[in-house]
Amino acid sequence: MRLKKRVQLPFDSKWRDSKYDAAMTSTLMSDDEDCYDNDGKLVPGRYISRPPVYRTDILNEFYQALDAVPDPDQSIKYTLRIQGEPKDYKPPHANSIKNKARRWMVRQEWLDLNPVNKACDKLLADSGQLWGDANDPEELEARQKRAREEKSEVQRKKLKVEEVEAKKVNVKEKKKKGKGKGKEKVQEVAKDDSDEFTETTDQEGSLANSAC
Repeated sequence: MRLKKRVQLPFDSKWRDSKYDAAMTSTLMSDDEDCYDNDGKLVPGRYISRPPVYRTDILNEFYQALDAVPDPDQSIKYTLRIQGEPKDYKPPHANSIKNKARRWMVRQEWLDLNPVNKACDKLLADSGQLWGDANDPEELEARQKRAREEKSEVQRKKLKVEEVEAKKVNVKEKKKKGKGKGKEKVQEVAKDDSDEFTETTDQEGSLANSAC
């Protein structure tokens, strides 16, 4: 919805600046809760939108500017979202940079409020060059990915070398065993010949004694 509304903003609107693009991810949107009347009955087609307490003023202004734009594709069945009280919950826990909250979106006072909030600092991505940082978080993520791939490739090559070396050792061991078996066979044949010669000699001696 907000994507459609954003393109309806005036061309000179500051909220069209690409520095705010990261705020358009769905993981950063407010929680929607069911709406109930004073009697506790569910009100159909109506939700209460509760923004997180951690949001900075500039992020709230950005969303408010988008929400003020009339829906360009308003359907017959319209879902009304009412602005509710802020809700205290953590920034999204995401692996991908595009789904993370940027530092410009989270109030430093909220992070410094307690150790639990402070631990959420690791969930944030840097704001990027358009906000004054030296690098964009996407660039850092790409570098880390390349480093992981290079490390994986080195490990793969190392395993391949170890596998080749293991095969060489195995071949050498087989050759040694083959030579040993050959030697044992020669010795066995020689022993058989010796035994046969001894047996023949004994037989000849017996015949000679008989003749006498």
